[in-house]
Amino acid sequence: MSEECATSAASILSTIRNAALVRMEETIERLMSPAATDEDFLQALDTEAGMKAIVREYSARLEEAAIDYINRHGPVETLTCRFYVGPTKTTKCRDTRRAVDAVLQACGGDFDRLMSCLTSQPLKHGECRSVLGDEWGQHFEVIERLDVKTGAPARGIKRALPNMPGGKEEE
Repeated sequence: MSEECATSAASILSTIRNAALVRMEETIERLMSPAATDEDFLQALDTEAGMKAIVREYSARLEEAAIDYINRHGPVETLTCRFYVGPTKTTKCRDTRRAVDAVLQACGGDFDRLMSCLTSQPLKHGECRSVLGDEWGQHFEVIERLDVKTGAPARGIKRALPNMPGGKEEE
């Protein structure tokens, strides 16, 4: 690509990025206006979804370009970090019942040691509610997150689908 074309492409991308940011600013201002309508609210959510999609797309492209760069030039090292290409891994328990039994056996039946092997929230609260019924509240609690700046309960957009079969508000 010629230098002129590269400059032109960069200019076009800059214009598009700036237009998207301006649109988001306008959307926020319109929504904060006392004259805002439900249509403005829905448009704001659509604009946000579009922005998130753009970021996801660029993030994936950047990841691909970074992998290509490291494959061509080798790992990149700073004073505190090393960037390299490696396999993406996840670890899953093959059979929860057998794994718990094996850990409990290996611990010599020490239940507290078994508990130290569990993640922070190993139980499905919704499923446990259906099993425990009225006793659920003795074992689980719903905690409202607090806003770091104000100390007041953090508030966010909640989505409810009451007109859908099985629809309910999110917890």
